[in-house]
Amino acid sequence: FADIVIGWIDDDNIPHLENRYTEGSKSEPMYMDDQNNIELIEAFVNGTKTYLHFTRLLYPCNDGGQEITLGTTKTIYAWNDNKPTPRSDDPTKYDLVPHTIGANRGPESIDLVSGDTIYVPLPEDAQPIDITVTDYTIPANHTTYYCELFELPEETFTIEQYIVMMEPIITDQN
Repeated sequence: FADIVIGWIDDDNIPHLENRYTEGSKSEPMYMDDQNNIELIEAFVNGTKTYLHFTRLLYPCNDGGQEITLGTTKTIYAWNDNKPTPRSDDPTKYDLVPHTIGANRGPESIDLVSGDTIYVPLPEDAQPIDITVTDYTIPANHTTYYCELFELPEETFTIEQYIVMMEPIITDQN
């Protein structure tokens, strides 16, 4: 489930924000939210950059909206140079341009409430374990998915354990 905000400034310098959502994978259609939980504060184009400053309710009261909670929220972003076009059957609605590929998209973990990611110390009894992939070359593709199963040491996991932190181990060769 994804809560989506789409924004652009049209050729007449009029800003647009749409509140949408999807219920499945990226191939699923986006639905217009039945309630607009976003409010435009400011929008302008400065050279080659478009700025859209808006607010959104933390606790929307509709089926399409996700709550924004304390802590880190995983977000994704994408942009391209193409603007949505008004639909021929209803010029108040727009046909969206498919999301962009390449360098104009990615994930970001953000604290949407405070703006800063708060450092949370590990519990004193946390036990680190390094799980590393060997003999694998990362291809030059923009996005690569790789899966490998690992058997964890039995002596480390004799009782129920929880993963409380993960971070990549990147060597100079990578």
